[in-house]
This record gives sequence, C-alpha cells and structure tokens, in this order.
Amino acid sequence: MEILGAEYPFRYTYAFENGEVMTVDGNIYTHLRVKITENIKGNQPVGTTKDILKLGGYDAADDTYYLCELDTYPQVGAEYVFLAEENGEGILIVAAPQSTIPLSGTDGSIASYSAEPPASRQAVIDEYMEAYRNEIPLSE
Repeated sequence: MEILGAEYPFRYTYAFENGEVMTVDGNIYTHLRVKITENIKGNQPVGTTKDILKLGGYDAADDTYYLCELDTYPQVGAEYVFLAEENGEGILIVAAPQSTIPLSGTDGSIASYSAEPPASRQAVIDEYMEAYRNEIPLSE
C-alpha cells in the first residue's frame, strides 16, 4: 500500500439570499494506492493495484489526523480489509466507521479507538467472507 497524500476532493458552494457565495471544502480524504490480494465482494482483479479515497487523513496545515470514530489510519507495509464502495466513476471510496480493518502491522497504528490485538489474518478474512455469504440485501 502506498499513501499518495491527503486531499479535499469534494467542495460545496452555498449561495445566500443576500447574493453572497461561499465555497467550503468537505472532509479530508487520504488517497491510497493498494494492491488487491483478495476480493471478498465485487470484481476488483486480484494482483492489480487500485487507487482509493479513504475518509479521514492527516492535515499538515494543522498537524492533525482526522478519522471516523472507531476507524484506523492505514500504515504503509501493513495489510487491511477495506470496506469500499465504487462511486460510479470508478473510484473506490472507503468512508465509514470500521471500514479499514487491520490484518497485520498494527503496532503504533493511529486509530480513533483503543485497538485490541487483531485476530489471526485468516480469522478476520473468514469473518468477512461469512458476512458476505449471509448478506441481507438492502430493499428499497
């Protein structure tokens, strides 16, 4: 995994009744490049790399990490299960609490909770594969 930097990819413009217009940056995202080693759900080809945007990140301007509650900031060299959704433009977005699940290398990790030692790598993968097999589709 490679961290390509932090960015504010979503901007919002507000127009007020008095004619004033204000543009505001949305949340910070970390731009990551990951290698797909397994694919539990979806069609990402194993062995390829994919850029993803992860909600949260390090803002150098104020020397602060921003994370969802109960989430982890990924470390280079560690392995993760990412719970991602494609945004319709081919970009994978990881943007929810507990959407970055460590499989290895959690020593010194930055998290918005007190992380317990992870279960074995295979136990974590098996847990998510079982969840996928028993998925209840969202009915609209």
